Amino acid sequence: MLGLLPETAAIAIFAMTYLVVAIGRLPGFRLDRAGAALVGASLMVAVGALPLEEAPKAIDFDTIILLLGVMIVVANLRLSGFSVLSMVGSSPAHGTRSRFSPRLSWSREFCRLF
Repeated sequence: MLGLLPETAAIAIFAMTYLVVAIGRLPGFRLDRAGAALVGASLMVAVGALPLEEAPKAIDFDTIILLLGVMIVVANLRLSGFSVLSMVGSSPAHGTRSRFSPRLSWSREFCRLF
């Protein structure tokens, strides 16, 4: 029975971490996506689902670099006012929408994820 504890705990920790990352924050706490990932990884080590010696090997630095690049692009788009510009260009108040409008709306929503 005790042999199943790390696996069961790992599944529960993964599910909760994934839920918080999907929502964007943990209601009632000051915890965002990055904090949830850090807490989830720490709990995985704490319950023994991931040995401490294996933790550095579990980090995929290519993914970290990709995410850093995406966050930089999104931050620059936010600073440049891209989301405001895209809302103005795709608002129904401007009459008929162009073919560009759905792509602009999709890109705006994608940028809001970050």
